[in-house]
Amino acid sequence: MKVRRGTRPLAIRAFAGCLLLFALINLIAGLADLRTSAAILTDFWPSIDWDRDRTIIALFTQFTIALIPLVWIYVFAAGFARWFVFSFGLAKLGWVLFSLFAALWFGEGELLRFTLALLLGSALVLLLMPGSRDWLARDKNDDPVAFE
Repeated sequence: MKVRRGTRPLAIRAFAGCLLLFALINLIAGLADLRTSAAILTDFWPSIDWDRDRTIIALFTQFTIALIPLVWIYVFAAGFARWFVFSFGLAKLGWVLFSLFAALWFGEGELLRFTLALLLGSALVLLLMPGSRDWLARDKNDDPVAFE
């Protein structure tokens, strides 16, 4: 892969900021309440004993995985990543909005879920901006530096 040199457009920088903030908020919220995080993980994988250490490892793994598309787009300007991130982002946005409505129904955690939905929605819109489109569609031989 080649690292894309040059200044990033405002839309790409804002996208990276939104996605990074989204991942950080998820990580911090999960670490703040490890019992709830462990209970959620137990729902998905009941055969694993989700003790404190495994829960923390799973939360940091989720955080790291969330950063992969950010690196694809911000560092390498990989055009394929735009639609990959957009399609998975729409699915995640649907889940966040569902959990927001569920939280409103049960009356807890509305601000966190609303913030996450706003950040993710903003990141997806920024990915479709003309600056993002031009940055990701630019010729690969423009001014790359070999990644080593």
